[in-house]
Amino acid sequence: MKLLFSTATILLFSSNASFASANIRGASSEEEGRDLAGLVDIIVQLNDDAEAGASGFPPGFEVAAEKRSRAAAVAQGLGLSAKYTYGATIYGFSAKKVPEARLKSISENPLVKSVEIDGTIMLDPSEQDARRKLPRGGNGGGGGGGDNTVPERTPWGIDRVGSGGPVEGRACVIDTGIDMTNRDLNVASDCFTAFTKGRDAGCGDGNGHGTHVAGTIAAIDNDIDVVGVAPGATVVAIKVLDSRGSGSYSGVIDGIEWAAGLGRCDVVNMSLGGGASNSVDNAVKQLAAAGVKVALAAGNESQDANNFSPARADGENIYTVSAFDESGDFAWFSNFGTAVDIAAPGVAVESLRVGGGTVEYSGTSMAAPHIAGILMYSDLNCLDGVVRNDPDGDADAIAVMC
Repeated sequence: MKLLFSTATILLFSSNASFASANIRGASSEEEGRDLAGLVDIIVQLNDDAEAGASGFPPGFEVAAEKRSRAAAVAQGLGLSAKYTYGATIYGFSAKKVPEARLKSISENPLVKSVEIDGTIMLDPSEQDARRKLPRGGNGGGGGGGDNTVPERTPWGIDRVGSGGPVEGRACVIDTGIDMTNRDLNVASDCFTAFTKGRDAGCGDGNGHGTHVAGTIAAIDNDIDVVGVAPGATVVAIKVLDSRGSGSYSGVIDGIEWAAGLGRCDVVNMSLGGGASNSVDNAVKQLAAAGVKVALAAGNESQDANNFSPARADGENIYTVSAFDESGDFAWFSNFGTAVDIAAPGVAVESLRVGGGTVEYSGTSMAAPHIAGILMYSDLNCLDGVVRNDPDGDADAIAVMC
């Protein structure tokens, strides 16, 4: 799935450095995170020993819930109302509508490590239109009335990387939600959503992107629709993007927090991204450091993946994935560079759609879940060749099932 973002500039403040500028891809507002009244939404990371005097927690605590409570107390002490608090991955909080004039003083507080203006992720509108061209199964009715399923077939990407047998564990999909009643998926009843009201409340998928990703990971090997890399594995919805494919970095981090704790995730797939964000990168790194394997889409800007988050996040258990087509050629849209760890099928990938049936999408969003499926069984221990025409001159290896 190609992701398209309009460019804006944010300010990143750090208690250990002078003002620095950073580019971020955001929503269609004139300047991401800002409104006409000079108010901004922010993500604040706190120093590890930050403690509000009234919080009552002893030093040296390790429990994430206590860290979140302490973060809320610090926010209150700064005169801010925390929207999200973080403790399982990064330590800090997010806050909305903060006067921009206050950012310098907040960043200079000794409890504060950094202040970052929140960013917005938006899926490419042209891809939203493309998804109305449904190749197999019904008329795209979105699950209401009738059976839109079609006879099962194996997508080319699954043929290329392979498909395994029964597997334990939970594959968590940080995305637009999942079709919770799809007959070709084993969807966990527990889930996370960043949206608590309106049509996006709940964990269901009002967009289709997350369901497609989940199908590539774990569509059941039965007689309908498609089969995934890890057929029948439990998929868990972590909904951070709404039905328009839009969400905030602060909400994404809250989803990562849930994955690190209540989600009990073995593998996490993140087929989303935008401009550089230290907060998002750090959350992913902490999730992986806890032993969760993470598959990241490299991005679809035909640029260096080191310029985008979370694609640029690096560390043990983190795999950033580029895309190639059925001929083995590097996808024209795929990001590249040293941040990329592995390549997987990402062009004209057939997978599930909401309400049954299948649809083809293209993007590194489609490549990453192939790797997530393999990771349900093992590390990437088996490779089968490299892609052709990798623009960085260092051809990415292709991972397959062992």
